[in-house]
Amino acid sequence: MAKLTISQLENHLLKAADILRGKMDASEFKEYIFGMLFLKRLSDNFAVKRAELKANFEARGWSAERVARELEEPANYGNVFFVPWEARWTCEEHELGTAAKPEKWSGILHLKTEVASKLKRALTKIEKSNPTLEGVLSNIDFGKKVKSKQIINDAKLIKLVGHFNKYRLTNEDFVFPDLLGAAYEYMIKNFADSAGKKGGEFYTPSPVVQLMVRLIKPVAGNRVYDPTVGSGGMLIHSKQYVEENGGRADDLSLFGQDDAASVWSICKMNMIMHDIKDPDIQHGDTIGEPHWTDEKDPSLTRQFDRVIANPPFSQNYSQAGMKLPNRFQYGFAPETGKKADLMFVEHMIASTKDDGVMITVMPHGVLFRGGSEQRIRKGILTDKQDIVQAVIGLPPNLFYGTSITACLLVINKKKPKQLEGSVFIINADAEYGEGRNQNYLRPEDIEKIVYVFDNFLEVPGYSRVVPISEITDENGNDCNLNIRRYVDNTPPAEPHDVKAHLFGGVPSAEITALNGLVTKYGIAESDLFNDRGDGYADFVHADKVAIKEAIQSNAGVTAANSKVTEAANSWWVKAAAEISQIGKTVQVYEFKRKYTEQLREMLEPLGVLDRFQCIGVFANWWEHSYTVRESTEIESDGDSNTKVTVKEVISVKNVFKTITAEGFVAALVSDEKIAKEHFAAELDGLKVLERDAENAAAELQSYAESIDMGEGDDDSEGEEADEAKDVKVSDVEKYLKTLGTEEAKASLKKIKDLKSEKSKANKALKKAQTELQEKIDAIRKELTADQCEILVMELLREGFVAELDKYLKAELDKTVKAVHHLWEKYAKSAEQLTDTRAAAEDKLDGFLRELGYYG
Repeated sequence: MAKLTISQLENHLLKAADILRGKMDASEFKEYIFGMLFLKRLSDNFAVKRAELKANFEARGWSAERVARELEEPANYGNVFFVPWEARWTCEEHELGTAAKPEKWSGILHLKTEVASKLKRALTKIEKSNPTLEGVLSNIDFGKKVKSKQIINDAKLIKLVGHFNKYRLTNEDFVFPDLLGAAYEYMIKNFADSAGKKGGEFYTPSPVVQLMVRLIKPVAGNRVYDPTVGSGGMLIHSKQYVEENGGRADDLSLFGQDDAASVWSICKMNMIMHDIKDPDIQHGDTIGEPHWTDEKDPSLTRQFDRVIANPPFSQNYSQAGMKLPNRFQYGFAPETGKKADLMFVEHMIASTKDDGVMITVMPHGVLFRGGSEQRIRKGILTDKQDIVQAVIGLPPNLFYGTSITACLLVINKKKPKQLEGSVFIINADAEYGEGRNQNYLRPEDIEKIVYVFDNFLEVPGYSRVVPISEITDENGNDCNLNIRRYVDNTPPAEPHDVKAHLFGGVPSAEITALNGLVTKYGIAESDLFNDRGDGYADFVHADKVAIKEAIQSNAGVTAANSKVTEAANSWWVKAAAEISQIGKTVQVYEFKRKYTEQLREMLEPLGVLDRFQCIGVFANWWEHSYTVRESTEIESDGDSNTKVTVKEVISVKNVFKTITAEGFVAALVSDEKIAKEHFAAELDGLKVLERDAENAAAELQSYAESIDMGEGDDDSEGEEADEAKDVKVSDVEKYLKTLGTEEAKASLKKIKDLKSEKSKANKALKKAQTELQEKIDAIRKELTADQCEILVMELLREGFVAELDKYLKAELDKTVKAVHHLWEKYAKSAEQLTDTRAAAEDKLDGFLRELGYYG
C-alpha cells in the first residue's frame, strides 16, 4: 500500500474541518479535530504494538489466557501510550452497558448512539491509563451544548469518525517520519487564520518564530524555556534549528507554561505528534505562579540557557498571592491599565542563566511609557551585568489579533565585547511582504536582520550601536527607547523642482538619483531621457506604457538578467547532482546550508540582486509548492450539493524529506507532469471539451436572463438598482410554468434543450477527465525509480526557476516604478496644463456661441 504523503494528510485534515465548519468558530472546533486526530494516532500506534506483543507472547508458547492478560498490562507497551479497550478504534467485542441496559462495544469506529459521551469517556480512559496525559484531553468536550442543544450532533460525529478511519496514522504509514507533526502545525496555522483575533492566543507566525530562534541560536545540551508557550511552535522550531545545524536535537530540553487550558492541551499534543521526548509543558499563570523553581533554592525561579516568548500584549495582573516576587528585581508595573508586558520581561530575565540569552516580542509602548515602566526600563538598561543586547523594530500588522506595532527585545547575560556598554538598535519596520489580512516577514527580511545582528553592522537608516549612556541621559533621552530616536528610517522629503513643474522637463539631479535602479541594468540615461543641456531633460517616450515596454525590452536588462539566469543554471547543475544523493551521502540540512551560500556567492556579484535577495531565492524555493493532484469533489450539507476543487500540494522541503526517507517515489510526481509527458493529445481534447461545457452553460444562462420576468419596472434607486441580479434558471422555469402561454411553453422547451446540451457537454468532459485520470494512474503505477527521479527533478527545477523569475521581475518593477514616478511628477508642466485648459475653454466658448448663448 502506498504511503501517506504530506499533501494527502493535509487535505484529509482540512476535509475533517469542513465536516464541522459553520457549526462553531474555528478557534473552538479545532479541539475536536485535534482530539480525534490524537485519538486515532494513539489507537493506531497501540494496535501495531499490540500485534507485535501478541506475536512475541505466542512465540514463547504462552497460553491464550496469559497472552490476553499480558496484552492488557500497560507496562508491556514501553513508550507507546496504552489505550484501554473503551478507547480503541476497533477491538474485540466487550460488554459496555449495564444489566438493565446491555450494550456491545467493538470500538469507536462502530459508534451509533450516544457518540459524544462515549468519545468523551474514551479520552478520559486514555488519560487515566497514561499519567503524562493528565488534563490534556479532559478539555475536549464532544458533547458541548449551547442552550441545551449539542453543537455537533451525533450524525456529524459519526461522519467525523468515518472520515478519520480513511488512513492509518503510524510513522510506518508516512513518507517521512515527522509528517504528522508537520500536518499538525499546518492545521494550527489554518485554524489561526480562520480564528482571526483569537488565533493570536495560540499561534505566532512562523517567519517571526524562525527569526527569533535564529537570533538566540540554541545548541544541543541547552534548556529552552517558553513562559507563554501557546501551541509550542517556538520550542519545536528551536529543536529543528539544532537539527538543521548538525546538532543532536534529542539533547535539547524543552520547557513551557501556558495559562489557557485548551491551548496548553494543544501544545502537549503538538509535542507528541512531533515525537518530541519528555518535553516539560505545564499549565498555569506564569506571572502569578511560575511552575519551575531553582533545584537548589526553591525561593528562586529556575534558570534556562535560552528563553523565548511572545507574551500576550496589554494584560492586567495581580500581586495578590504571587509566587516568587523576587523575580521582579527592577520593580512592579501597574496592576491595572493593561501594562503587564514588562512583568513578563522581568520574569524572563530572572529565568535566564548568567551566560544565557533571552528574546521576546513586546509592544512598542514598553520602550517609551513613563512612570513605573520607565523605572523598570532604567533598571534593566543599567543592570550591572550589562544585559540588553538589542532592540529590533518589526513591521506593522505581523501578528494575529492586534495591529499594535511590535519589537523584539534581546537580553544576553554574556554580551559580545563589541556591544559592551551599548545597545544594538535595528529598525526593520519598513521591509516586509504585504498579505491579504496581515503582513509577513519575507526570507530576505529575516536574512538581513540576522546578518546585521550577527555582524554588528551599522547601516544608515537601519541599524546603529547606541551607547547606553546616550539612552539613559536624564537631560536627553531619559531611558526612552523609542526606536526612531536612534535609527530614523523616515524617507527623505520628496524633492520638487518648481521650475520643472512650471515650465516642464525632468531635473537631471533626480534622474541621477535613480542610481543603481537604472545603471545596474546598463540602461543609458539617453535610452529614457533627452538631455536639454540646461539641467533638465525630456522623456523619450510618450506615455507610461511606452516607458515600461522600453525598460523591459532594453538590451541591458536582457543582458543583466541573462547573466543571472546563466549563473543560476550553473548552480542548478551542481545542486542537482547532490539532490540525487539526498538521504544517501548527502543530508537535507547540509544541502540546504551549502547551496544557499553557493547560490548567494554566484548571484550577488552580478549586481542585480543583493545578498539578502539571493538567499531569499533559495528560501522561497525551499517553501515553494506544486500541485500533485487536482480533483473535483461533491460536498453535501444535507440540503444541497456543492462542487469543490481539491488540491494536493507539496512543498520542496517536504519533497526533500520524502526523498530522504523513501527515495524518488511516484507520489512526488504531479498528474500534470505525467499528462504533459504522455498524453498531450488528450490534454488538447480536454481543453476543447472544457470550452464546449463553458459555452453550453453560458448559452443556457444567457437565454434565461433574456426572459422578461416583469421585475424591471420598479422605481428602486441607488446602488441596489445598479447591481445586476443573479438569475436562476430554476426561477425562470417556475415563472414560465405559471404563465401557461404557448410562448412560455416554447421557452420552457428551449430551456430544456439547452439544459440537455449542457448536461451532454458536462458528461463528455467528465468522461474524458476520468479516462485521462485512469491513464495517468496507470502510468504512475509503472514508473521506475529512475523515471520518478527525472520527473521530480524537473518539477524541482521548474519551482526554482519560478522563484528566481519572481525576484528578477520584482527588481525590474522597482526601476519601472521609479521612472513612472518621475513621469507622474513632471510629464505635464503647469504651463502645459494652463494651455490645455485655455484650449478647452475656447472650444466650449465656440459651442456656446453656436448655440446662441453668446453674442
